Amino acid sequence: MDDPISGLTTERLLEGLVFGVSNLLMASVGYGELAKENLDSSHLAFSYVTNALEAAERARAEVKRVGDEWRRRRLKSDGSKGTLA
Repeated sequence: MDDPISGLTTERLLEGLVFGVSNLLMASVGYGELAKENLDSSHLAFSYVTNALEAAERARAEVKRVGDEWRRRRLKSDGSKGTLA
């Protein structure tokens, strides 16, 4: 059986991971916000949804930080001084 991941470089793996996790976290935050909007603050699940939403937001910020650093290093190694288009 072919493993599509085994042929990827570390750079491509990181790029795919950052992109994939970012998209999943965006969905988690979006659905979490919808759930929170539709729950009364007295509902038992409200605090759980709030905590999950805060954790997803922190994770999204961390993934963005890693992605930004990866892009900065990629630009530096390419010898580019501009920004990504």
